[in-house]
Amino acid sequence: MLSGFHDVRKNSLFLAHRKPESKRRVLHFLSPEKMVGSQKWGYIIIITGTILGGTLGFYVMHRVEISYKEKMNERLKEFESKMKKTEKLE
Repeated sequence: MLSGFHDVRKNSLFLAHRKPESKRRVLHFLSPEKMVGSQKWGYIIIITGTILGGTLGFYVMHRVEISYKEKMNERLKEFESKMKKTEKLE
């Protein structure tokens, strides 16, 4: 189990980690410098994910639009050929 709490006195973050089989807690100390670094990487990950997600979404929608357009063109050609056949019969 992993839990975190903020120590206001030292302006740092402690992570308390306890394994289920043991009752002993181990405290890991993160300095403010490390917290800033991890926050920086968090922002980088969020921005990268947003850009890659937008690119992937754009690509998928582009492919869907192209396939839909091709399908509609095929239907239009079939409709036009049926109309020509009915005009020839009349």
